[in-house]
Amino acid sequence: MSLLIKKYKYSGGANGESFNEYYNIDIRESKLLKLGNLFKENSNYIDRINEEILELISKEPDKYFIGDNRFKTISSNQEFFIEDGNLIITFPKYSIAPGSTGIPTFKISLTDLDDILVDSYLVYKDYVYVNEEYEFSFSMPSSWEDKVKIVEKSDLEDYIIDEYEFDDIEFIVDFIYTPDNKIKEEAKLLSIIVLEKDEYDSLRRTLKNKLGELLGEKEDFVYLGKIYSNPYSSKSSEYTEFQLRSSDIQGRLDRLFEFIDEEDKDDDSKDKNKEKDKNKEKDKSNKDLDKYKWVSINGKRENLNKSMYKNENDNLMIPVAKVSRGLGYKVKWNPQNNTITLDGGKVATITINSKKYSTPNSTITLKDEAKIINGTTFVPVDFFKKLLELNVDINSEGMLNIYK
Repeated sequence: MSLLIKKYKYSGGANGESFNEYYNIDIRESKLLKLGNLFKENSNYIDRINEEILELISKEPDKYFIGDNRFKTISSNQEFFIEDGNLIITFPKYSIAPGSTGIPTFKISLTDLDDILVDSYLVYKDYVYVNEEYEFSFSMPSSWEDKVKIVEKSDLEDYIIDEYEFDDIEFIVDFIYTPDNKIKEEAKLLSIIVLEKDEYDSLRRTLKNKLGELLGEKEDFVYLGKIYSNPYSSKSSEYTEFQLRSSDIQGRLDRLFEFIDEEDKDDDSKDKNKEKDKNKEKDKSNKDLDKYKWVSINGKRENLNKSMYKNENDNLMIPVAKVSRGLGYKVKWNPQNNTITLDGGKVATITINSKKYSTPNSTITLKDEAKIINGTTFVPVDFFKKLLELNVDINSEGMLNIYK
């Protein structure tokens, strides 16, 4: 939970001073959070956030100081708060910008930092869990607030449910009851399970039952809700609390679960979906890759968080930072000369709004410029093929595959 307190101080003179105080609280642990508490150990979160801030400053450079007073870096005790799924980094007035800018604030989507967060970032809207990647939402009972935590897992092999090992589960989100008594173990209340349709259809009826209630189907996936039995002693307070939280969803899963894109469920769209299925069976390699967030990097599935897109030349553009980090490169944004470097320029240098891409030994001209869109830098797929000399193809799942 984040609290923002706005204050105004007048000490004489022409104008008073506006300033804010920020308090970020871990409700479960009843303690104040520092920025570093949000991120994994040794994640180098300061450099990542610096890159995001410098990229935002580059879009409105006139609003900020240059020279000695320019923004250089955040600190380990940096002021921040969390709002609507965004990490908001703030600075005192006049610290990195003139008074006309006000209190400098930088909004960074937590999904862009998901790979280094301590807990996978979860989207809430009015206490509704929303998963945009798999296009569903789940309305959580209000009684779950501050009592239930959420953990996401993906690409699971040999995952055990009710003592049976399932080979290949696409995605699971667990809703976990957390007792007030920290000595007591946590326990799963509910799992929403996403399984590839072919995988689900191949299971025996008894195994399907172990996965819980069928909540719905999409073109490629089946969605199931698994409610767990109460693991606590019947005489304990944890047993009573768990039972109350569980009773709030018993017999209601189908009403609490909802697809974000309702169009696929409309009768009028059934013919279109059938046509899509036919086309997919004809040739999976023809799958449209634009507006798709998943790629395979060196054989590992990665969520780019930002969709790829096709530009006016019908060429595929890719978020360069996430892919490059997945390949093991260190990515740095340099606002002074409007460039991005991989491994400090030892591997490659990208100039924004330029078709020229360079390595220490050569410069090549590609058909498309590097572009910044909503704070994310995109490069043509040929950057990885022609400059970095990597293998780029489409794998058997119809997914873009980049590998050394």
